[in-house]
Amino acid sequence: MNQDSQMADVLESTADNSVSVKATMRCGKGCFALTDVKAGGRVLVEKCHMWIHEYEDAIDTLNELIRHFEELSNEDQKRYLSLYPRLRPDRITQLHRILSGPLSDGTQLAPDEIDTYIRVELIYQTNAFEMGGRKLNEDGTIARPISGVFLTASRLNHCCDPNLSYSTHMKPGFIVCTAAKDIKKGDELTISYNPYGTRHDRREWLRTDYDIACRCSVCRPQRDQNGNIVPPRSGWFDGDAMEANRLEVQFSQNGAWMPQDLKRFREDLEDRDRVLSSLEWRANHFFSASDLSVFEEACYLQGQDTIAAAQRHQERAIESGRKVWEEQDTLIANGLDRLASLKRRRAIYEALPENRAAKKTA
Repeated sequence: MNQDSQMADVLESTADNSVSVKATMRCGKGCFALTDVKAGGRVLVEKCHMWIHEYEDAIDTLNELIRHFEELSNEDQKRYLSLYPRLRPDRITQLHRILSGPLSDGTQLAPDEIDTYIRVELIYQTNAFEMGGRKLNEDGTIARPISGVFLTASRLNHCCDPNLSYSTHMKPGFIVCTAAKDIKKGDELTISYNPYGTRHDRREWLRTDYDIACRCSVCRPQRDQNGNIVPPRSGWFDGDAMEANRLEVQFSQNGAWMPQDLKRFREDLEDRDRVLSSLEWRANHFFSASDLSVFEEACYLQGQDTIAAAQRHQERAIESGRKVWEEQDTLIANGLDRLASLKRRRAIYEALPENRAAKKTA
């Protein structure tokens, strides 16, 4: 049995979800917690119901989408068609023109079939998750991207400060959602469609791409349990979100692990890590803490006493990562291997006679 099949078996065996789907007060249907869940706990495991390769030719993509839809059971087709479609008049006109003509086998679709397939495509464009991003084929060429719709997870509504983190696995094709913070029974479960930008930027993007206006606690005033109005949290949240975006861009453009100004570079890494931690963006924080660990290890190899800091940051990275990904995920497995290596390296370093003597003196 290969690694992908083993992962599929593990995920299938744990897909006892604690989620209900029902109407919300603000955006159609949503997902709600059936039990209390602590931060890091698994909330939803779902296998992809319909996925497609995204071809350069839009007609090829549409044909594959229709073929996969027809392979669904009647019940799953009904569930799929009940998902929200963003209505785009220009796209509807284009699809109607494509589907009204003769098919490759010379047959013609009936008007009701055309309407159904238009809705299928609109639903897909509104609800599909990217499934693993771009990958390479065996010959080195870039594989066609894959995306998929999950009949339950696609009901997850947006929040600028969501209570779920999620990970999609192109093979075997699951989405795994974990609690980004403590969740109470009855709480609506949310993800972030777009974490970056100011309140205005996010709301404009959501309006343009999804025809929705965000009413989360970051963007709009709320009422507490006593009925008192609580101001929106967009002030500090937007500041930290913009700072996180700036620092991530700055870091990605630097590219040098051993710059001349080590102190300044360490401060930039620490600032990025602090901001992402305060926002509780677990996945992003996993990478910021990992980057700090790699930097401190590089400094250690240059003769600095930083191996303990490298281990500490790697432990923090794994702590955040476990609240996003499964223990079997490659990121966690590789992170644990690296942590074991750092521990061995630290033990060797601290066992050196000069370091034992320094420790006794201290």
